[in-house]
Amino acid sequence: MERTTDVLADDYLPSASMSLLKLRSSLMAAARQFFLQAGYWEVTTPILSSEMVLDSWSDPFITTDAVTERPLFLQTSPEAHMKRLLAAGSGPIFQFSRGFRKGDFGPRHNPEFTLLEWYFPEGELTDQIQFVENFIRLFFSEATRLRIQTAPRTHDFSRPVSSGRLLPSTAFERLTYSAAFERFLGLAALDVPVAELIAKARQLQLDLPGLDEDDRDGWLNDLLVNAIEPRLGFDRPVVLMDYPASQAGLATTRPLYPAGPEVANRFELYIDGVELCNGYHELTDPVELAHRAQTHARLREKAGLPPINPPQRLMSAMAANFPSATGVSLGFDRLVMLALGTSTIADVMSFAWDRA
Repeated sequence: MERTTDVLADDYLPSASMSLLKLRSSLMAAARQFFLQAGYWEVTTPILSSEMVLDSWSDPFITTDAVTERPLFLQTSPEAHMKRLLAAGSGPIFQFSRGFRKGDFGPRHNPEFTLLEWYFPEGELTDQIQFVENFIRLFFSEATRLRIQTAPRTHDFSRPVSSGRLLPSTAFERLTYSAAFERFLGLAALDVPVAELIAKARQLQLDLPGLDEDDRDGWLNDLLVNAIEPRLGFDRPVVLMDYPASQAGLATTRPLYPAGPEVANRFELYIDGVELCNGYHELTDPVELAHRAQTHARLREKAGLPPINPPQRLMSAMAANFPSATGVSLGFDRLVMLALGTSTIADVMSFAWDRA
């Protein structure tokens, strides 16, 4: 009984030390300054809305408007609202936003988290990839500088900060989705029969219960998450590009080569096996958005997840005046964790889910 009382007595304490929280605050200020100097301006959008951005797999927190009895969603991302601002002529914008995804809790996941999301109209995806590299380099450099500067005069670390590290001077590796499957699994991901994907997953003991044998994207994702992602970004950060068109999300697509398979104009960044951000050359076609909404609805129904209606206001924005744009959504808690050399995001959050 005394042990239980001791645990409860400490339960009011933050998940992170005050020193780490102060470093996080300084890093957020540095990130904000980077975007302001790059010509972006900061916006704030709702985290509770009657609409939600398309997502096949995230299970959102849902409440009800007491007056209209309509469902309201805690947003998994500010994407839809920020794109509506783009359509209204905002120009380059960024936001630190709270995101919510039901069921995610662990060393790299928390049901409530911080996103840094930004959009640049009329830009090219290759330019956005370079912009991400520039930002990440500055962020890691600033984290190292602050840690060295503050360490000699800090005394309240509940857990010591590891040495962290600077990123190598060589450019981030740019690796296609197909090349990653070839390198790590010996598979041609874009055209390999699904039976070979299943055989490889079973060989590696990654056979997921309940995954249909005709679910090509499900098996690809199983292999990517469990056999490839944990091996990415250790020598230097890796930008994974050219995902299958069926995994485009809200990105545009293109043929990989003349008469070749369609791929998504999308990338993700990995450091030390951790996925940090997801970038798109943004979809602008409302008809295609409606088609993808139907696909997402079928996938959610098949997975037993609550239905989500298509984002009508985003469709209207696309139909009205939506510019060609690139956009990136970055997990800020994970970035701080990696830059400061801690082992879990709870180390850099004031109150993780188990203490919220």
